[in-house]
Amino acid sequence: MPNIIQIEQRKRLALRNELIRRQNVKKHAENIARTKLKDDQNRALHVATWQQELDRLHAASIHGSGLDAVRANRMTALKEMILRKKHGNEGPGPEASLRGGTQPRL
Repeated sequence: MPNIIQIEQRKRLALRNELIRRQNVKKHAENIARTKLKDDQNRALHVATWQQELDRLHAASIHGSGLDAVRANRMTALKEMILRKKHGNEGPGPEASLRGGTQPRL
């Protein structure tokens, strides 16, 4: 039969373990929130950059040049990337081929 000291030690140990568990859950929640905020900021930055490039391409298309086919392809790719990022659909898309350095030739 356990004596009173052993019972008190088990209770203290259980309370300490519960405190550690709560602290771990709190740290985990804070880390998740921080990561989500960082991801949201990065997504917003990418979308804003792509939107600015798309706006510049629209403005340049008014003046016209010999790069209309390249510009149209890039504008289509940018529109798709912006829509996917805004709606959270990640994965390989038009930007993967554009990063590889393969530019359409006229």
